[in-house]
Amino acid sequence: MHFAQKRLLKSEPEAVKRFQREVRILSELDHPRIVKVVGKHLNREPYWYVMPLYAKSLRDCFPDIVADEARIAVVFSAVLDGMQYAHGENVIHRDLKPENILLNDDNDVVITDFGLGRAIDATTTRATHTGDARGTFGYAAPEQYVNLKSVDKRSDVFALGRILYELHTNNPPNATQDTSQLPPGIAVIVERCTKNNPDERFQTAGDIRSAFSSLFEARNESDVRGRIEELVAVVVSTGWLAEEDASELVQHISHVYEDVDLIREVCAKLPRQAFESLWNADQTTTRLVVRLYAEHVASQSWGFSYVDSIGDTCVAIYEAIHDHAVRAEIVAALVDVSIRHNRYNAMQQAAEILKSIRDPAEGLVIAHALKGWAGHLESLEIYLTVTSIPDRNIRALFLARRSDD
Repeated sequence: MHFAQKRLLKSEPEAVKRFQREVRILSELDHPRIVKVVGKHLNREPYWYVMPLYAKSLRDCFPDIVADEARIAVVFSAVLDGMQYAHGENVIHRDLKPENILLNDDNDVVITDFGLGRAIDATTTRATHTGDARGTFGYAAPEQYVNLKSVDKRSDVFALGRILYELHTNNPPNATQDTSQLPPGIAVIVERCTKNNPDERFQTAGDIRSAFSSLFEARNESDVRGRIEELVAVVVSTGWLAEEDASELVQHISHVYEDVDLIREVCAKLPRQAFESLWNADQTTTRLVVRLYAEHVASQSWGFSYVDSIGDTCVAIYEAIHDHAVRAEIVAALVDVSIRHNRYNAMQQAAEILKSIRDPAEGLVIAHALKGWAGHLESLEIYLTVTSIPDRNIRALFLARRSDD
C-alpha cells in the first residue's frame, strides 16, 4: 500500500485549528468508508498527517460515471455508509463534494477532508463565527450561508442530494436543479435532500441510505403490485384511505414508478380524500405521482368514456392538493385531454376549475402551464364567459387569441 502525507501549508492560527480538528476527527472515526490516519505530527510546525494514497477523486470519474446507474449505486452507497457512520458518531462534515470522495475503484471508496467538520456535541470552542459561510458553493446548504454554528446533519444531507443529482446529470451544482432529468425514484430522493427548509429534508445520511437502498433491493414485482391493488381495493370499498395505509401505499408506489399504466390505474380509482392522505404522507412522492399521471394521460388517445374518468380524477386531485405546481400540472392535463378528444363533460370540468381560480399566484402558475393551449381555448368558451374569469392571467390567455384574429 502507498501512503500520502498531507501537510498544512499555512501556519495562521485559524488554519492550524482547522487542520488539528480534521486530524482529531479522522483519528476518532473508524470505518472503511472514512479515510484513516496512520501517522500525524500536530504539536508544532510542520503540521502533517499520513493517510493511504488513493488513485483519484470522484470528480476525476466524471463524466464516465454520469448516468451509469449501476456504478452510481455502488459508489453512492459507499458514501452513504461512511456518512451514516459519521452521523451515528455525532460528526458532521459540512463540505461534502466530489473532490472530497476518494477512490481506488468503485468498491474502494472513502470520504476525506473533514476540515470543516465538527462533533455535534463538542464543548470546545469552534473555530468558526456567526455568518461564516464556509463550505463549497452549490453543495453547501442554505443555512450554512446564514450561521455556520447552527448547521447539523441535515447540511450534509443537502450536499449528498446535490452530489447524487450531479452524478446523474453532470450538471454543475450551481445550475438550476431540474429533477425531471432524473429517474423518478432518484428524483424523489434528490428533491427531498435539497429542500431549503432543513426540517423537510431527510434528517440523516441513514435516512437517505434507507430510501436509496430500497430502489435497488431485489423485490418481487408481482407482490408489490398485488399489495398496491389490495390497498386500493380497500379505499374503493370504504371510500377512505387511513393514514397508515397512505404511508404504505406511497412506499410501494415508489418502487413502481416505471409502470405508468399502474400509476394511472391507481389514480383513477382513488377518491379525493385518498389524494389528501397521500399528500400528507409524502408530498414529494405524491407530487411525482401526479406528474407521471398528468404526463401519461396527456400523451395518449383515450375512449370517450375514459376521458370522463380522467376528468373526474383531475378534479379530485385539484380539489385535494392545494399546491400551485401540482394544480397547474393537473389542470393542463385536463385541458389537453378534453380539447384533443372534444369531450364536452371534461371540457366543462376544465372550465369550472378555470372559473373558480381566485388566487393570483395560482392563476399565474396555471396560466403559464396553459400557454401552449392559448390558441385552442375557444373550445371551452361554451362553458364560461371570458370577461367574467376572475384571474386576469387566465383571462388574458382567452383574450390573446381574439386579439390575434
